[in-house]
Amino acid sequence: PEATVKEFLSIRAIWEKCRTNLSDNKELIPEFFYLPELFGNYNKYLYGYQEHTVENYDGTKYQKKLLVDQTLLPSWARNNHHFVQINALALESQYVSCELDNWIDLIFGEKQQNPLY
Repeated sequence: PEATVKEFLSIRAIWEKCRTNLSDNKELIPEFFYLPELFGNYNKYLYGYQEHTVENYDGTKYQKKLLVDQTLLPSWARNNHHFVQINALALESQYVSCELDNWIDLIFGEKQQNPLY
């Protein structure tokens, strides 16, 4: 659906929305860690254009109309394959393994509390 594709135009934009809006929850589906095609538009569907805030290296921001096509990845990712590879390495890291019990408590257990209450 068009609305879903437009929502998923930019990893950074989605990250910022989730950080600033407690009611906007996203799930990191398994495909994030093994399917680089998730972030491309290999069939060249025409989804239109969307206004997007672009940030220069000096921190200045401006609006730009972008073709809704490939997902905009973080600047450290060289391409879709590199982005997925780094996500998979992070998921399998020692740090994540050591913190997994805390994450489970946060999502399902005693640490699951709304910070506004």
